[in-house]
Amino acid sequence: MFGKVIGELQEERMATKNLLKKTVAIVLSVMLVFCFSSFAFADDLDIAAAPVHIWDGSADTSWFSGAGTYHITTPEQLAGMWKLHAQNEETFKGTTILIDNDLYLNANSEDYLSWGKSAPENEWNPIGYKMTSLKDFAADIDGQGHTIYGMYVNGKSDAGFEYYGLFGYYAAGSVRNLSVAQSYVVGGTKGTAGLLIGKIEGTQVENCHTSGYVLSNHYNVGGIAGVNKSGAVI
Repeated sequence: MFGKVIGELQEERMATKNLLKKTVAIVLSVMLVFCFSSFAFADDLDIAAAPVHIWDGSADTSWFSGAGTYHITTPEQLAGMWKLHAQNEETFKGTTILIDNDLYLNANSEDYLSWGKSAPENEWNPIGYKMTSLKDFAADIDGQGHTIYGMYVNGKSDAGFEYYGLFGYYAAGSVRNLSVAQSYVVGGTKGTAGLLIGKIEGTQVENCHTSGYVLSNHYNVGGIAGVNKSGAVI
């Protein structure tokens, strides 16, 4: 009789231990699910808290003070290069430009194929848009793996440009580690068109990539460059 009672007590203890183990396992599982859900929710909050900055159409030249090394962080600063070159005849020779972020020139860049019928808000003016002895653009640009999105160049407006792209005519210097994507370039009735550069001569292009729509209404069109002349290396 006594042995039977002892046996029943041992069975109850084993059952209690097993129940406790199962309970602990369930609690730990719930805690892990909660933790992973919390991390995922936090990641979503981080993404939502960092909206993309779209170019406002202005040109910021305040960052430039002569030959040297500069970091570009906004599309306004990138547009400032066009203004300095076009209005001040700044060639940027001896200047290194480091692009620190992806830059967005228009909203909804994924809709670039529709821009032939419905233009986006901002139209880009090619940096180094003419080939003259005074305005040969010659910067050394390192995109550091970043991408320019949403560029819209419409040569049909013919604002005196000869070469169409992110850069128009690139006479020397270099461009490396830079991409152009979800962009739209149509050349004018003269000159050449490329998504990255309209015409290069004496320029080194390395590890650059392009995707988008490009068309020349005159002659010579390309993704990286519309024309690759003497001394240029791609």
